[in-house]
Amino acid sequence: MEKKSFTFFVIVLFIVPTIVSAIQTTNDNDCLLNIPQTSFLRSHIAYAFASSENFSGFVEFYLDDPGNLSGSGNSTFPGFCAGADFDFEGNLYCVDYAGGIYVINIEDGTVTLIGSSIGMNGLCFDTTSSTWYGTSSNCLYVVDVTSGATTLVGSHGITNTMIDVTCDNDGNLYGYDVLWSGHSTLYSIDKSTGQATPIGDMGYGFVYAQDGAYDRDNGIFYVAGYFNDGTQSALLICDTQTGACTIEDYFQYGVFIDGFAIPFGSPDTSPTADFTFSPVHPLPGETVFFNASLSYDLNGYIILYQWDWDNDGEYEDASPNPTMTHSWAYPGSYRVALRVTDNTSLTGRKTKTVNVINTSPMTPEVSGPSTGTVNHVYTFSLNPVTDPDGDSMYVKWDWGIGNPSEWLGPYPSGHTIEESNVWTTAGTYDIRAKLKDIYGYESNWSEPHEVTINENNPPSTPDITGPNRIKKDVYYLYRAVAADPEGDDLFYFFDWGDGITSGWLGPYHSGGTTASHHSWNTTGDVLVKVKAKDVWGSESDWGIIDVQIPYSNSLRDMSFFEWLFSHFPNAFPVLRYLLWNNMKKI
Repeated sequence: MEKKSFTFFVIVLFIVPTIVSAIQTTNDNDCLLNIPQTSFLRSHIAYAFASSENFSGFVEFYLDDPGNLSGSGNSTFPGFCAGADFDFEGNLYCVDYAGGIYVINIEDGTVTLIGSSIGMNGLCFDTTSSTWYGTSSNCLYVVDVTSGATTLVGSHGITNTMIDVTCDNDGNLYGYDVLWSGHSTLYSIDKSTGQATPIGDMGYGFVYAQDGAYDRDNGIFYVAGYFNDGTQSALLICDTQTGACTIEDYFQYGVFIDGFAIPFGSPDTSPTADFTFSPVHPLPGETVFFNASLSYDLNGYIILYQWDWDNDGEYEDASPNPTMTHSWAYPGSYRVALRVTDNTSLTGRKTKTVNVINTSPMTPEVSGPSTGTVNHVYTFSLNPVTDPDGDSMYVKWDWGIGNPSEWLGPYPSGHTIEESNVWTTAGTYDIRAKLKDIYGYESNWSEPHEVTINENNPPSTPDITGPNRIKKDVYYLYRAVAADPEGDDLFYFFDWGDGITSGWLGPYHSGGTTASHHSWNTTGDVLVKVKAKDVWGSESDWGIIDVQIPYSNSLRDMSFFEWLFSHFPNAFPVLRYLLWNNMKKI
């Protein structure tokens, strides 16, 4: 306790001469005595409304780090916030381009309408006289922020549009114009007449949404610049003696900044929140370690750390310890807010963006046949498919016919994916595939795998085997075999030559033999035919065998004579002649 008192005594000895010097150089001593002392350096925080294609809302940021904007709640301005400033009590007032005086809650960005007013481009607070000034393009006004009432002071006397006004610690009023080409000019403005006198070239051309703010604690005039040459928006420091501007750093997301204001006064009003996190680029589901030990309180100590993981204004986790862990199941950019509370119940807030990353799957490679036939099934593979994060994946196939498949899967990383397709028309087709992980991140399409699809070829003409001399009314077995160029299964069709057919028999494997039997109740010569047909309907030519069915005699049993003639082919010519003539007459 003694050490703390001694430190405070030393600080007082250090700052008293500075305070006295400031009082002596001020034109209005009575007014300055009511101003909170500014010799302490604050944490250089600022507030504004930011807008871009990717970001919109009320933000806070450190003046030395405009590349890291922290959203404060999810508030947006009802119209278009033009200018803003703080008063002695830390109230943040702002104006709308279209009219209206508002007050902003810096804790959550809530905007509350106080009263209607004329439309104004800029608003600032003069700490030397507790007077609010506003500009409406070409005129200066005194503004009553409790009601919105405005009193005309006078014209600026310039042809360009005055986009903002700001006041320094000595009550000097400044403004600057906007130009669509060339450089803007910094002006000194007479508070009694509104007349603007050029100070100098600012070195940059400012357009559209602009706002400046004076850091009363450090005596620096800042400009939130949006440039007419297309340069990314940036925070600049302006020399009020010459008008020259120097870029401090560029704004995150390339936002344009308006309603820009810097709080002022003794730093012991609230603690300062800050934190780090690791890993900087976590994966989905990976535990992130947060450490708020960078937070501090100059005149007390922090008793509570609260964490809002989705920046919705609700703090899901709280602890007296500065560390906390959290994870996100899905990739994306998450705004994390830290709120610290000190031993006097004052709070400080800091937000940062955690980017949960995901890597797209590797581009697949298609493998499979390069030739084929219509109406045949062919199988292709992606071997293997991999995701750098080990995520499961879906696959989409493009078979080269103009209608890619739906997403199929999921399949585990490292898995071999196979899929089949049939083409009904001959031609050359480019097959491609792409992958998508379970978080929606897609690979590139694979290089095309070319396949040529030909017309279907018919089977070969069947070879038919069996007896070619038979008896009437006796069943005989005939066999047929054919091959298909594509290896398709086959059906067989027998035509027995007597008006009777077998119908399609099968299917049989290509090169496999089929057999069927038949008997004839007539005599004479017949043509036994057989054809093959593949599973796609392509038919072969007929295979043919000539079959003789001899006439039979009245003798039912000719076995003796057949034996006799076969053993004695040159004997009994007369008997052979008589039997043959007898058979022809029957």
